[in-house]
Amino acid sequence: RHIPVRMLNLLWHRLGRPSLDLLTGQSFDVTHSPHPLILPSRRAHTVVTIHDLFFFHHPELTTAEIQRDYVALLRRHAARADAIISVSEATAVDIERTLGVEQERVFIVPNGFDPAPYEPQPERDAAIARKLGLPQSFILSVATLEPRKNLPRLLEAVELLLSKGWDGVLV
Repeated sequence: RHIPVRMLNLLWHRLGRPSLDLLTGQSFDVTHSPHPLILPSRRAHTVVTIHDLFFFHHPELTTAEIQRDYVALLRRHAARADAIISVSEATAVDIERTLGVEQERVFIVPNGFDPAPYEPQPERDAAIARKLGLPQSFILSVATLEPRKNLPRLLEAVELLLSKGWDGVLV
């Protein structure tokens, strides 16, 4: 069904409706939200993932939607979730202390990473660099333009590399 994302987020996070069951015509045993707010379901156990609590500690550095939904609703959703996945021990401790969540409901599951697709393949890498008009050496940064991403530190690191003779570019 086509429902604008902002409308759906507002309905889900504030009213807990419409349920995933209703939207999909399916029933669920467990629903997992890859963000801190519960995806509503009629009878399913609920699991949320909390990557960090930056938005909670520094709402002024986040978007209006994050401030409106995540900051305002986080405690309530964390209290209602059957389980919370944390991607690190530090975040798990922060969840327990800041949100008052019992340790037994917080499970540490680090983000997975399969390095195989990223192993250097000189011919492939050179072809991609040529196609994109890049030199052989470059650093790719995939980040939003937010203070918490510390892009000035990245620029300092690139400057240091350049001062030591590196001939690449930052992309």
